[in-house]
Order: sequence, then structure tokens, then C-alpha cells
Amino acid sequence: MLVKSFKDLPTVIAKDGAEIREVLHPKNDPIRTHLSLAHATVKKGQETKNHILEIVEIYYILSGQGVMIIDREQRKVKTNDAIYVFPGSEQRIRNVGNTDLKYLVICAPPFSEDKSRVVE
Repeated sequence: MLVKSFKDLPTVIAKDGAEIREVLHPKNDPIRTHLSLAHATVKKGQETKNHILEIVEIYYILSGQGVMIIDREQRKVKTNDAIYVFPGSEQRIRNVGNTDLKYLVICAPPFSEDKSRVVE
């Protein structure tokens, strides 16, 4: 069994500007899986940079409100919404609420910096 505590996870700033805590990733943990799980935060009034991942990404909103923009389509998102992002899609998320926007990110295969790029 592997149990990790959120408070023990280091925070990094991703290329897209979100605060990320890697919860489970086969490069960091003694697990054999074809996905990774991270916790992301976008502060009140902020948004991530446009970026493209060459892998599947699923967002699950834990708290807050946002606008998800994928390939020019915009949708409001809120707590308990799930968003599927197809590989190769240009995407960003904007926090439009009064609190931090917090969400889980599942990547399949596991997230890798070389599969992600910021779009100017």
C-alpha cells in the first residue's frame, strides 16, 4: 500500500503557470501505472498560459469556478465537473471565482515535460 499526504508534497510552478503538486507518478513512486495524478491550483484572478499536451489529460474540479478554453471553445466549470482534454488540444483555464481554483489532473500516459509546450 502506498499512502501520501498532500501536505508533504512539494509545490512546483508548471510551464503553464499553475501550482502543481505531483500526487502519484511512476517516476517518483514505486508504482507501475500508465497514468499520473497531480493536484493543481490557479490563484484567484489568474489563468494558465495556452499550452498543448501530446497526451490525454483529465481535469476534475475540486473547488472554485473557472472557464476552460480548449481549441477556442469556452465552457464554465465548477466544483465536481470533469473535463476531458484530447491530446494535441490547445488549452488553458481561467479562474473566474472568488477563491483559488483547485483541481486534480490525470495524465495518460504519465505527464512528461517533453510532451508539453506553451503556445505564445
